[in-house]
Amino acid sequence: MAGLLKQKRIPLNRPMENLSHSDKSALWTNVIALAVLQGAIAFAWVAYRAYLPVLFEQVGLPGTEVPVSRGEDFLAIALEPMMGFWSDRYRATLGKRFSFVAVGVGIAALILLVLPAIAAGRSPIMGIILTVLLIGWAIAMAAFRSPAIALLRQYALETQLAQSMGLLLFAMAMVGAFAQPLQAFLLNLGAPTALGGSSLVLVASAGVLRLVKPERKLGAIEIPEAPPSLGASVKTTPWTTAAQVLMMGVAIAWGLRLIVGSLAPVLTDTFPNLTPGPVIFTFLFTAACLAVPAGTLNSLWGLRKMVSGAALLLMLTVTGLQTPLPPNAVIIFIVISLLGWTVVFNGAIPLAFLALTGDRGGLAVGSYFGGFAAGMALINWTPFGGILETTSSRAGTSGIVFAAIAFLAFQLGRSRRLKTSQPSQSKSQSIKA
Repeated sequence: MAGLLKQKRIPLNRPMENLSHSDKSALWTNVIALAVLQGAIAFAWVAYRAYLPVLFEQVGLPGTEVPVSRGEDFLAIALEPMMGFWSDRYRATLGKRFSFVAVGVGIAALILLVLPAIAAGRSPIMGIILTVLLIGWAIAMAAFRSPAIALLRQYALETQLAQSMGLLLFAMAMVGAFAQPLQAFLLNLGAPTALGGSSLVLVASAGVLRLVKPERKLGAIEIPEAPPSLGASVKTTPWTTAAQVLMMGVAIAWGLRLIVGSLAPVLTDTFPNLTPGPVIFTFLFTAACLAVPAGTLNSLWGLRKMVSGAALLLMLTVTGLQTPLPPNAVIIFIVISLLGWTVVFNGAIPLAFLALTGDRGGLAVGSYFGGFAAGMALINWTPFGGILETTSSRAGTSGIVFAAIAFLAFQLGRSRRLKTSQPSQSKSQSIKA
């Protein structure tokens, strides 16, 4: 870790083409600070999900958390791309993106602090206020997540995006792996302490990012001298590519559900002493540990080839797990599936960055998360989720979903190659695809 923190000071106005090979190092301090923020965001969501039903029960509206969660999921579909797009506009105009993060964190932290006091008042008016605040909290969280991750585009060169993304995924996946014990621990603390602590963690993580100068850039993006008008920006935005990124997010959400839904029953059927809880924990913990190595592989061997190849491999292994297999073969298939999944999950956002070039990092991340939210909403709130959970239909669905991921990764990588195929561009500045 100490090696990652050693950086050479590079003047921000120094052109990229004049940097020596030794100068071309990601701003690892900023990347690690951004990973800390992502871990704090995941932790805040764990606390929020733990206390959502508790707060509604305290205010006298038990069961209201279900429609509120549904509304939040569908809001995220539109909010994530919208906030990403506006953060791009804001940065193009004023040269800043962190302001979105600071304001969003401040609002979200303040709402977390007041929620226990609001829930203590058992009255219809307090119930309405609580519902509005909870939805407002989800909106605030969605408002700064895409702009925050878009900062990664400033901190790393194209060939380092996947490796840098690995650190962010490590933080998020590690919190996700321990979500159940964390929820139990937070529920024992009580709402004021747990939600107040989550608020403090959010603010502190944003403060850490602020300390390392969040607007620094490695020369990957330059701010235009005359930013385009809103109308011109909308017209020149490659919405077809953004739609492909959104569809990648949908497919990744479905792929995640297919893998988790396949591994747990296969393992418990093959090894009856196992229970689903430890299996899912092991999957998430292993995925977190493999996040950085997967990013390194994607950086070394090329995003398009790695993500497309891993998705095709998953198509075979996850489909194969739906058929009777001997125990040794089950273990091999599961290990290959875990490795393939971490490569796919790691490479999705870097591919989006590379497909939506220029200062469109916010739209890239927002489109991906909007698609992911749409995919999860279709699973959780429509009959489509039953198809993914049915063993008889899971094999065919797995083939379609992972083939779609492979195709979209190929298309996004191809889009990048077409944009960088002009003779004037130096070979050393283009990523392997």
